Amino acid sequence: MNLKITSITLYCILWISLVSAISVGIWGGNGYQDTSQLEDLTTEYGFNVLVTVSKGGYAVNTLLPDAKAAGWKVVLRFADYFTVDPDDTSDCTTIGFGKFSYDVWEESITENLFFDEDFYPEVLNFIDDGTLLGVMLADDVRNYGDYGWDECDPTIDDIENMGKFIKDNFPGAKTWIRLAVTELEERNGGSLDSLEYIDGAISQFTVKNSDPNTMPEYAIQNRLAAEVLGVDVICGLNIADGGDGTSGQVGWSGAGFYAMSASEVLQYGSDFIDRTCCKYMLLWEYDGEEKWSDADETIGADYFNADEDYKDSTLTLSSTEECMCLDGEKYLHNIRRSGKHVMRKCSWLATKSSSFIKKTCKRKIAYSITTLDEILSPAQAICRRTCDSCDVCFENKKTRYTQNVLRDGTKVFKRCKFLSAQNEAKKKKICSREFSENGYPTPEDACPQTCAVAHCGSTTTSD
Repeated sequence: MNLKITSITLYCILWISLVSAISVGIWGGNGYQDTSQLEDLTTEYGFNVLVTVSKGGYAVNTLLPDAKAAGWKVVLRFADYFTVDPDDTSDCTTIGFGKFSYDVWEESITENLFFDEDFYPEVLNFIDDGTLLGVMLADDVRNYGDYGWDECDPTIDDIENMGKFIKDNFPGAKTWIRLAVTELEERNGGSLDSLEYIDGAISQFTVKNSDPNTMPEYAIQNRLAAEVLGVDVICGLNIADGGDGTSGQVGWSGAGFYAMSASEVLQYGSDFIDRTCCKYMLLWEYDGEEKWSDADETIGADYFNADEDYKDSTLTLSSTEECMCLDGEKYLHNIRRSGKHVMRKCSWLATKSSSFIKKTCKRKIAYSITTLDEILSPAQAICRRTCDSCDVCFENKKTRYTQNVLRDGTKVFKRCKFLSAQNEAKKKKICSREFSENGYPTPEDACPQTCAVAHCGSTTTSD
């Protein structure tokens, strides 16, 4: 049976043509919202997304035009911050802000003039041209009563209805909510049903309060939850309150909270992007007016501006290439003596220890074919994100390829290590073979560096 595996050369071409950079943005931005100020923030920090709140008139007459002129995109909250039921007599008012009301939420959008005849058409235009990147449905949605989900907060039906309302009335709008994807999954009651009207959830990492409170575990858990719910992970860092204390700067909330250091911003941000393939990294917050609760009443933007290392960190994040590969579904983990195929999910592998992942990706490299001619591939070929094998030139010297089929029908498989030891003439001859047996790839697909495929050199190998 000759099964030709898709050539890596085409994959190289697609990779090069599609790569783009992550968009890094900020919450707040007060004092930095006109065109020239936004342009300066792009130059100094790499920022190009603003998350804020505004009424309809200011949004369409000033905020969105200035952002568009600066090449920025805006995520805008249309509704009021807390929309509570004025007639509620429950304990919600005693223990917190009150009980959420969907009707009040909807009414506040009208009161904020987003349906005004002079503003509504312009809002739609900014959605169409991409300047209005998304509509923030709600903020701090678990804080209506006690911190965490309770009867005071929006239900999952409330959240879906908010998304539906925006999509019905503002066609083309992306619906985002400030809520970790894992928290959204919790509110969904463990249901495996995907959400229909929510496009993305902003998972904002903080060392003090996130669950889990370590990277990359936090990223992995949110990514797995996103797969269940069918939403995008919008990466977020709480740079004003979410640090581990190494910065030495008391944070926005005061004692017990710390701003993230520049090195934390880079490390957490890089891990978050790497483990979720998110397209946006939103930092809370960079603001030129709001005072922090520390003794000095720090202005966040002033604090970050004073340290060039923060600019280096965010510029690095903003130049990070957008992920062009994700983990697949299941890979071939093992073949038992009985011949039974043991399959595992990439999401299962991603939760294991780094040593287990490394061993699995490097050594469990068997291919096989089912009775239905379905090719079963190892982790390094299916779980590319988890195995760090996304690079089109990735080569594992232990990988086997189809070497030959002898006259008696014997199939010969060799490792890339064997191929790399051959002289150039023999290597060239072997690399030109285009047949595959038992699922094992062609020499070019298995050993792109040894076969000098496209632009592949000799730097992305696993021995």
